[in-house]
Amino acid sequence: MASGREGGFESVAGMGGGRGDGIATAAGGDQLKKGVGGWQLEKSVGVGQLKKSGGGGQFEVIGAGAVVRHGPVVNSGRVEGSVRQLGGESVTLNGGAVITGDLLTPGSPQLTLNGNPIFGGTVQGNGSAQPSNYSITLNGGARLGRLVSRIDPIALPAVSAPPASTGTRDVTLNAAGQEPGGFDTIRDLTLNGNAGIIAVPPGTYRSFTANGGCGFTLGAAGAAQPSIYNMAALTLNGQSSIQVVGPVVLTIGGSMTVNGSMGSAANPLWLTLRVAAGGVTLNGGSSLSGIVIAPSGTVIINGNTTLRGSVFCDRLTINGGGVLQSTGDSTPPVVSIDSPCEGAVTTAASATISGTVSDSTLIMVTVNGVAATLNRTANATAYSAFVPLAEGANVLTAIATDLFNNTSQAARTVTRRAGANQPPLVNAGPDLTVILPAAATLNGVVTDEGLPTCAAVTTSWSTASGPGPVAFSNQAGRVTAAAFTAPGIYVLRLSASDTELSASDDVTVTVVPPNQAPVVSAGANQTIELPDSAALNGTAVDDGLPPGSTLIIAWTKMSGPGTVTFSAPNQARTTASFSASGAYVLQLTASDTQYTAGSTVTITVLPPNTPPVVSAGPDQTITLPAAAVLNGTVTDDGLPPGSALSISWSKLSGPGTATFANANQAATTATFST
Repeated sequence: MASGREGGFESVAGMGGGRGDGIATAAGGDQLKKGVGGWQLEKSVGVGQLKKSGGGGQFEVIGAGAVVRHGPVVNSGRVEGSVRQLGGESVTLNGGAVITGDLLTPGSPQLTLNGNPIFGGTVQGNGSAQPSNYSITLNGGARLGRLVSRIDPIALPAVSAPPASTGTRDVTLNAAGQEPGGFDTIRDLTLNGNAGIIAVPPGTYRSFTANGGCGFTLGAAGAAQPSIYNMAALTLNGQSSIQVVGPVVLTIGGSMTVNGSMGSAANPLWLTLRVAAGGVTLNGGSSLSGIVIAPSGTVIINGNTTLRGSVFCDRLTINGGGVLQSTGDSTPPVVSIDSPCEGAVTTAASATISGTVSDSTLIMVTVNGVAATLNRTANATAYSAFVPLAEGANVLTAIATDLFNNTSQAARTVTRRAGANQPPLVNAGPDLTVILPAAATLNGVVTDEGLPTCAAVTTSWSTASGPGPVAFSNQAGRVTAAAFTAPGIYVLRLSASDTELSASDDVTVTVVPPNQAPVVSAGANQTIELPDSAALNGTAVDDGLPPGSTLIIAWTKMSGPGTVTFSAPNQARTTASFSASGAYVLQLTASDTQYTAGSTVTITVLPPNTPPVVSAGPDQTITLPAAAVLNGTVTDDGLPPGSALSISWSKLSGPGTATFANANQAATTATFST
C-alpha cells in the first residue's frame, strides 16, 4: 500500500505512488493534483471536492450532491456524485449500492471492506479526529469512489414555515379552458381530468393538488432572480407535473410525495424545494430536478425514480433502481454592500451593514463573523448586520455562502473616530412679506460638519402654521419657492438631517391680498368768476398696499386757456387760481407705487362782472297834453351767470307827477300832470 503526504494532506489505500510532476493517481481516474499551496483532490465524477486553503493546513469541502445529517441508506440505489454525512453514524453499502463520488464523514470512522467492493481509497482532511466510534462497511458488489474522513460537520440550512395564505377562494378545475380567476384571491387549487397545465404566478397559497396528467407551471422565463412561492401543502398524483421555466424557490409546510415530474431536467438548479417540516418521497417512474432542502425530514428516492440536483436533508434513503444524479453549482453568490459607503467616518461604536446578495441556493451572509438577517423578495435578497467598530479603520467584509459552499465577499472600510456628531446648522432665511399671487423665494442655508461621512444631508420644507396650504416648488431644496392660496401669516420650517441627527429653523412669511388701485374723485364741476379761486374737494382712498408704500397725490391741469396755480398740488383738498377766464379740466391722480388712478373736474372760469351801460336818450320838449317818447337803451355783459337785467324808469325831479307807460322797458312813453 502506497501513501503520500504533502502539507498535512494524506492519501492512503489504493493510491499510486507520487510522481515528480506533482500528480498522484487514484482508482477510478481521480487525481491528487499539487497546486498552489498544497494538494487538491480533483473528482472525475460528481461534485465532491476537498481543497486545501492557502497553505494553512486547513481544507474546505467545495460541494456535495447530498448533505445528510444521518448516515445515508442506499439499498441497491445509485448516487452519481458525493455524499456528505454530518453525524457519526455507521453506514453499510451492500451489493448494488453505488456512490460514484466521495462519502465525506466527520471524525475517524472504522472502515471495513467485505468481499470485492469497488473502492477508490481513503482521503483524510484536517478536521477533528472525533467521533471515531462508528464504522463504514463496504460489502461485495458495492461501489464507493472514496471515503473522506475528518470533515467537520456544518449546519443544515433552516427552513421556516411558509406564511399563511390570505386567499379566500378554493378552486377546482375539471376541464380544459376553465380559468381559475385571479390568483391573488386563491387559497386552494385542485386540477382534475383534462384541466391541463396552469401557469401560477409567485405568491402565498394554502394547498395545491394536481391529479393525473395535470400540472402547474412556475417561474418566469428569462428571470435572473428566483420567483418566490409559499404553500402549506403540495400534492402531485398520477403523472402530474410541476414545470419550471425560470429560477424558483418553493417553500412547502409539510411532507410531499411526487408521483409525476417536477422541475426542469435541462436546468435542475432552477428549482429550490424547501420543506419546513417533513420530507420528500419520489415514487416509481417519477422524477424531480432541483435542490431539495428538508432539514427535518427524509428524502426517499424509490425504484425507477430519479432526482437530478442536490439534497440537503435529515435522512436520505435510495431504494433499488432509484438514482440521485448530483448536479453541482460552482457559481458563487453575488454580494454587494450598499451601506455604509466606502471611507465612511463615524463616531458610533457600531454600524449597520446592509446590501444585497443573489444566489438561488444562498444559505447565509456574515459580516466580520456576525450572521446577517436575510430578507428574501421576488427580485433580490437583502441582508443587514449590526457589527461593532473599533477605534480607527475597520474593514467590514460581507461573505455570502450558498448550499454548495461557494462563497464571495465584498468589503468596505469604515473609520471610527472620537467626538460626537453634531446636528446640521439650519437657517431658513429672513422673514418675508409677499403679495398674492406672488410666490415667496426661500433662501435656506444648511451646513454640516460632515459626520457621518458618506451620508448626504437631506433637507425638507414644511408648513408649521398658516391659514392655507403651501406648495413648494422643490420641497427638498434649500432654495425654493413657496406659493400660497390665501392671505395671512405663515410659519415655514426648513428641516435637515445627516441621517443621525436633525435640526430645523423657521421663517415667517406674511402673505397679503392682491394690491388694488387707489379710488380717486376730483369732486364736482364748478363755475367761478375771476379773480376768485376754485376750492377743490378731491378724495383719494387706498388699501395701503404694497406694504411700506406711500400714497402719492398730485393735481395737474389737463386743458384750459391759461395757467392754473394750486395752493397745495399734492393734497386732495386744495385751491386753484386761474390766470384767464375759460373752461379748465383739472386732474387729481393718486399712486400707490404700483397702481395709479385719476379723476377729472371741469372748472368754468368767468371774467369779472361789469355794470350795465344805460342811456335815457336825448332831452326833449313837449306841449301838454302830449306824451314824451323815451328811447332809452341798456346793455350788459351777462354777468353774473344766471342773473336777469332789471330796467326801471323813475322821476328824479319835476313840478308834477310823471306816468310811464311801461316803467320796466328802456323804450316807453311818459305823460306829465303839469
